[in-house]
Amino acid sequence: MHRRRADLNVLHANKAARRHFGQKNKRSGELEFSDLPRRSARKFIRFLKTGAAMGPYRYEPENSPGTVYSVSVVPFQRGNSSVPVSALLTADDLTQVEQLRRLEVEAANLRLIKSMADRLAHEIGNALVPLATHQQLLAEKYKDREFRESLDQALADGVKRVTRLINQMRFSRAKGIFNRKPLPSGN
Repeated sequence: MHRRRADLNVLHANKAARRHFGQKNKRSGELEFSDLPRRSARKFIRFLKTGAAMGPYRYEPENSPGTVYSVSVVPFQRGNSSVPVSALLTADDLTQVEQLRRLEVEAANLRLIKSMADRLAHEIGNALVPLATHQQLLAEKYKDREFRESLDQALADGVKRVTRLINQMRFSRAKGIFNRKPLPSGN
């Protein structure tokens, strides 16, 4: 883009920029400054007026949910001028990268849940072994005082173990391990 006497002209736009931003001039296929999203246009004008550094920023078009761009501005200056005479606006499509990152996060979360489920099943199984053993012997050994004390201890230990597991799951839920938070947006 080039600025001349307060005019903002698009000198060149690649196919992707014309396809995405050039919606107003579909017949000519040319991109005009007014075609840029308002947020990008404001940043660009501020940059051209002040020459202040402008790092890449995230842009998500309203008319294309799920599409993500990283937009950058590179200044072109003449001589010792502190204000650029023109600048290159680039937009890199990060949509696939973002989708891949989200899929990786989801896969990691699923692996975590699977691991937790395996561990939970193992721990519950361990808590049930003494109870199942006592249940099998209950009819023939119930009159034995030592057996009843052992059964009482097995029941107490089993309840304690299962209660501890329940509390761990509640703690995990409260800490947000299972809560899915939306990704922050730059809009």
